[in-house]
Amino acid sequence: MKIKESYTKMNYSLFLLKLKMILKFIIGSCIVFFAPIYPAMVAVGILIIIDTMTGVIAAKKNGEAITSKKLGGAITKSLVYQLLIVSAHLCELYLFAQIPFVKISLAFLAMTEFTSIAENFQKTTGKNFIKYIKEFMDSKLRGLIKEDNKDKPTE
Repeated sequence: MKIKESYTKMNYSLFLLKLKMILKFIIGSCIVFFAPIYPAMVAVGILIIIDTMTGVIAAKKNGEAITSKKLGGAITKSLVYQLLIVSAHLCELYLFAQIPFVKISLAFLAMTEFTSIAENFQKTTGKNFIKYIKEFMDSKLRGLIKEDNKDKPTE
């Protein structure tokens, strides 16, 4: 009876050791696979969060109801966008290494999100987002240029 108990304990310990090794291998493989596309995935995630926040602000300003179904769309969109980036990475790795699928996908997703953010900004403020950013940057850069010119002696 004691031999059978020790044999069972040994099998259980061996099973746990093998399970730990397999899990470490899987986690390590995932880290190696996702490392090159991690910045792209984070960037898309940040854009989705900004788009969702501006959408909620625009909806509140216009008196629209904010429902869990509408907010759930952000989760679905996030999953689809992340899967697109992973799929593009797989295409780069195993199909056509010369074509930058991840960068092309990222540019498409970023433009989609920037367009949505601009629409939400216009719904909220009534101003064109691109013109607003251009005027803001122009005013800041002109201030820097004027300060630089003051410090330089005139020729």
